[in-house]
Amino acid sequence: MSLRVVSMRVRFMKQPTMVALFWIMSVPPLLANDFLFDAVEIGQDPWPFETLALEAISHYPSVTAGLRQLDASQADLDAAKWQRFPTPAVQASTDDDITQAVLSLEQPLWTGGRITAGIEAAASRSGATREQVDVVRQDVLQQVIDAFAEAQRRTAQMEIATHNVEELRELQQMIERRVRQMASPEADLALASSRLSQAVAERTAIAQALRSSLARLSELAGREVTHIEPSTAPAQAGLESQLEDVQRQAMAHSPQLAQLGFQQQAAVADTRSERAARYPTLALRLEQREGRGSGLAESERSDTRVLVVMESNFGAGLSTAASINAASSRQESLEQERETALRELRSDVADLWHQRESARLRLESAEQTRLSADRVSASYTRQYAIGQKSWLDLMNAVREASSAGLDVEDARADVFRSTWQLAALTADPASLIADAHPDPRDVTP
Repeated sequence: MSLRVVSMRVRFMKQPTMVALFWIMSVPPLLANDFLFDAVEIGQDPWPFETLALEAISHYPSVTAGLRQLDASQADLDAAKWQRFPTPAVQASTDDDITQAVLSLEQPLWTGGRITAGIEAAASRSGATREQVDVVRQDVLQQVIDAFAEAQRRTAQMEIATHNVEELRELQQMIERRVRQMASPEADLALASSRLSQAVAERTAIAQALRSSLARLSELAGREVTHIEPSTAPAQAGLESQLEDVQRQAMAHSPQLAQLGFQQQAAVADTRSERAARYPTLALRLEQREGRGSGLAESERSDTRVLVVMESNFGAGLSTAASINAASSRQESLEQERETALRELRSDVADLWHQRESARLRLESAEQTRLSADRVSASYTRQYAIGQKSWLDLMNAVREASSAGLDVEDARADVFRSTWQLAALTADPASLIADAHPDPRDVTP
């Protein structure tokens, strides 16, 4: 029984059963140990990239936490707007047998712009929090892209490694027969066994990397991901523009730059608020005084007043001036942070742009190399049978064909990763995957 037949029987099973164990246990021990890394349970439909990305940017804990922070910032904005309305207050005091209570209602008339500045600062902070949610979503999407590209690469390489192990095992069996017939030396069998062991070890490493990438995808999406559906890089016209155009798109869609812009606006409003603290405030106050006790005259027991109140609070020492300087310094600091983020964004876009171009060229070259290596391997197999090539030549040709196939998948994964990451920087994370194909699973954002 060949490895290929066993692999097909187990790989396409819908549910794990004892039949799968029977097929594995019925093969030789070495074959079963090698095959265990390829016997992946298939109990669900494969996950497409768009569905996993949507799940991650919708339900990842850091995204949910950001949404709760956004709710809090909206409540802070509502609280700032309520400062324009009257403020009720109650005061009560007791002295001997005299009890007094004061009920007041104070409506601000002029605050020097302090209330308006507070509302603008709260609105800007709410905008910054909203952009922070998109910053987190963009970061989570980048992680999904990286993990999916790795899983897709390892899935394809797993098939190549499995084919390589099967081919080397067949060659080992062939050389064993030739050694028994004394048509080939023992050294050829030792070489075949060594190459087979190397191929098995390489396949084991690929299987471990595949399991790690699938586990990472499962954590990001919050769903159990046992295998994925092959996906291609996005075909967007904007990504075919010049580098400078793509950099401008990234700057226009960058949530981090937008967040820093809102934070700058909040700092400007804070500076105005601190400067307004130097001026007095005017308010209209309505007071109702009620008193009880034998020491109070009848005219003092109840009193209603309407007052115009002017208050001024300069703070301790020169603290007001220090607060103004602090707010102004924070504003300047945010300007420098935004400039830093702008330069880093341009640099990141340029890096991804060049990585994508390099990966495309490597993919074209690797595909040509793989075709050539496959032809050479097939030719050497025929020539060895008629004695025109040595066993070492055949072993090297088989290894080069396998390595060429692995290189193709490396380049293809780099194209997928760099293209998607570049697209994620030039568009809103949610809109980027909004056109995903519908999935039979009921996924609600």
